[in-house]
Amino acid sequence: MEYAKILEYLQKKYCTDNVKYLGHGTDSTAYVINDTYVCRFPHHGVNIYETEAAICDYIRPNISIKIPQIEFINDSVVGGYAVHKMIVGNKWSWHKFAYSSKQNNLADSIALFLAQLHKTNVGYIKKQYERSNNKICSI
Repeated sequence: MEYAKILEYLQKKYCTDNVKYLGHGTDSTAYVINDTYVCRFPHHGVNIYETEAAICDYIRPNISIKIPQIEFINDSVVGGYAVHKMIVGNKWSWHKFAYSSKQNNLADSIALFLAQLHKTNVGYIKKQYERSNNKICSI
């Protein structure tokens, strides 16, 4: 879908001119609305967003970092897309981590996240999706 059509759609739907192109990747193109919401439009179909939303909902209670609440929108004009509140972080810089105390804080944060993630029972969510004839890749 072309940029101008999506931009016009988002401006009308969300009643604002403050819509900016955020970037694109392998799976989607993203826009930010009023510096608050991210809308992602898929390149290859919308099933990935339904799966992503389900996984985020499942792991959110078990993880201490912010996990977005993803809403799936299906629209006749632009097709399906995902929208969620923007989670603002800090820009990465090697210079910020020049001191061992900051490196240790970063390492501790990553270790905590991975420990929480690994404690999550992914077998349960995999079974739920297999029952509904959906497939989750990489689990």
